Amino acid sequence: MVSLALLMAALYCAAGTLIGFYAVFDSPIWSIVAFVVMLAGIAGVFVYHQAFNLDLQAAYAEALTDMISADPLCEDKPADFYRMKEFGVFACATQANRDQLSSLRDIAKARYFGPELTVLDGVYESKSKQERNYCAEAFAQLQERCPNAFQFMNQKHRSALMAAATD
Repeated sequence: MVSLALLMAALYCAAGTLIGFYAVFDSPIWSIVAFVVMLAGIAGVFVYHQAFNLDLQAAYAEALTDMISADPLCEDKPADFYRMKEFGVFACATQANRDQLSSLRDIAKARYFGPELTVLDGVYESKSKQERNYCAEAFAQLQERCPNAFQFMNQKHRSALMAAATD
């Protein structure tokens, strides 16, 4: 849906260039097209954003719980175990909020940018780095160095975090 909104916005801009921007801005049909582009952008945020992935959101809480209680389960602690654990606890405690704020920003972009700025923002976002999921990265590192700490974790949640870590 996000790429659909971007494609629709690009077509809208191309039509505006061919027909003339004054004709496009004055036409009620083109206003409806711009509204549909906005709806596609908002729908894309709800469908594809991490904040609305319920498995991933539950995985943050489970990873946080397992990281807090990892000490007795991790037999051969690596030298940087406590630093990694502290970072992981902080990251997993705040990752859901980061996802929610990011989704709000994306919804505001879909709502207020309009087709022209949507195209420019899409080009900018494709060139910039993707937002990091610090909880998933911390989980992947701790899972690799101390697999016993997460032995009771739900497999669906483990898969969601590993997928988020590789994105």
